[in-house]
Amino acid sequence: MKSITLTFIGILTVGCANSQHFVGKYISKETPNVFQFKSDSTFLNEYLEGHAIKYSTGTWQKMSKNTITIKSEIRNTNIPIKFNCSGSSNSAFHIVSVHLLIDSGLTLPNYGFEVYLNGRFFGEKNADNLSPLKISEPIRSLSLMILKHPVGSPENVFPLHTDTLKFDPPLQQNVDVNVEFKDSYFYYNPFNSVKAKIRRKNIEIYDPVMKKWDTFIKIPDSDHIFVHFKEE
Repeated sequence: MKSITLTFIGILTVGCANSQHFVGKYISKETPNVFQFKSDSTFLNEYLEGHAIKYSTGTWQKMSKNTITIKSEIRNTNIPIKFNCSGSSNSAFHIVSVHLLIDSGLTLPNYGFEVYLNGRFFGEKNADNLSPLKISEPIRSLSLMILKHPVGSPENVFPLHTDTLKFDPPLQQNVDVNVEFKDSYFYYNPFNSVKAKIRRKNIEIYDPVMKKWDTFIKIPDSDHIFVHFKEE
């Protein structure tokens, strides 16, 4: 019994030691992306581009000796679209009306969006000028890219993408499109079970957008790497 117990403790100790290889601060060799993996299996992340900072928090979990997966608290910032059809169009055009509801203290002039119709760019509008769109062709697919451009500020903010509405058969009716989202999504960097692998003293994290591995260099814990998060 004692030997079994000691063996179990030994395995547990080795497992914990391997997990500790990931603990620490890392900076990307190619992108303005930084991570801190903590011993309590949580992480902090920031991505800096111009005046904009994307960030996220979440947990990491060991999958094998040299691999972990990263899961942020918010794993998808794609915005769902709700729509209602309002009957057949009686003219050469059918009308698409877009309604935005944003959880923010800012007013609509701080936002805009691009419209993508049937897989191609259709046009851009300011959120405070939501005049209906006149469409002269059947609608097979419809999506938006939401933009934020704070009035009087040089801040650049990452765009948000909506889900894509697909219609089969193609829609030839008037449509009311409702888009509701949180302003904080502009600043969030989601990770949905993204893999990270240890490579000697560095780690590689898979970028699902660029579809490649990004190398991160481990740096001293005393280095200050964050802007959004307060460091001890």
